[in-house]
Amino acid sequence: MTLRCTALAILLINYITAISQDANIRTFATNSVYSESVLSKPEWIDRKSCTDFQIPPSEEFFKEIELIQATVPVVFHFVGVVAEKPDIIRATNNQLTKLNQIFRKLPVYFSESAKTPTLSIRFELAKSVGADYSQGNVFSEGIIFYAGSKTWPLNHNLQNPEAGGVKPIQTPHFLNIWVSELESPSGGFAQYPGGPEETDGIVIDWDFFGSKENSASLFNDGKTLVHLVGNYFNLNEIWGTGSLCSDDGIADTPLQNAPNVECYSGRHISTCSGYSVEDISNYMDAAPDTCMKHFTPGQINRMLTTLLWPGGRNFITYMGKEQSDSVIIAQEFFKVRPNPSPGEFTLTTPPAFSRQVNLKLEILSVIGKREHQQTVTIGPSEDIRLNLSFLPEGVYNLHAQWDQGAFVEKLIILK
Repeated sequence: MTLRCTALAILLINYITAISQDANIRTFATNSVYSESVLSKPEWIDRKSCTDFQIPPSEEFFKEIELIQATVPVVFHFVGVVAEKPDIIRATNNQLTKLNQIFRKLPVYFSESAKTPTLSIRFELAKSVGADYSQGNVFSEGIIFYAGSKTWPLNHNLQNPEAGGVKPIQTPHFLNIWVSELESPSGGFAQYPGGPEETDGIVIDWDFFGSKENSASLFNDGKTLVHLVGNYFNLNEIWGTGSLCSDDGIADTPLQNAPNVECYSGRHISTCSGYSVEDISNYMDAAPDTCMKHFTPGQINRMLTTLLWPGGRNFITYMGKEQSDSVIIAQEFFKVRPNPSPGEFTLTTPPAFSRQVNLKLEILSVIGKREHQQTVTIGPSEDIRLNLSFLPEGVYNLHAQWDQGAFVEKLIILK
């Protein structure tokens, strides 16, 4: 079965290679890199299958939930990128803005009669990467530059120090993204959940990174990384993972015979069985950025299932009622350090507090179980000591709430 799937994947890879010579065409290498990787790590097939067929939570589970919030800390590794520091910072900020515009308000759909909770995924630069930067120069937290001038093949060499690459930082708690020059006009590739931690993350070509002003490229709106983040959250390519016309595992996406590489003015009919209308505006297709506009409800539910434990991407920080704008503002000012920690954390309140407030603190497990709670009275720029060393290693969510707002933060305990 494994050999058959690999052979079918090669047929599709050969097709993509044939069209990739055109500079106005963008290809993705997630499937080809995955197919190559499982030859040496066949156990990854079983882990990915378990994730693919994980049953999503029921409508009843979300009956009282209006908002599901996930916060994804990101580390960018710029390897041999020939650009000035301000250009790299600008491109990174533009790219984060694009991700947050698209992923911040995704409707979770169950049925016509059910209410629709909102999945809000927020991407931010990792606050404290806590790693050895002997290989690179840190521009700011979450942005690291490494010297070099090399074009990288479409495999894991860029993530392998023994091959001259750069190892990831604190996977799976951070999303690591490598930005460099890649062979062929490939946008890059992502690792599906369940793969090795030493290669976990996304590799993207600098030419397809960020939103670049005054660019004549068809792929200058930052949506290459949107597609690759979809892979990272366990979305397959819309044209499938094996032979042409294979299924992507999502019920509400059509069968496609191949990636679409242009915007069609009318309906584009698939040559697959059933002759369905292809979804050329889907983020998981390969058309120019101006065409890419949406995820389907089935794709959103797949991403939500992957974000919930044990889906492989445990970034959920809040599930509950809709929150006011003060939540997002507070998120920018509160500081938690160190994080990760063996169990002792310090929470510093923002100077914006003009008075003493009663702060209710709750520590929740990734499945929502309350592990600890306390209420403290605190003023501006004061520290709160949290001793959670009694809890086992893992990822927890800190909820802090007062009369005018709330704060949500992921805590990582590593012993």
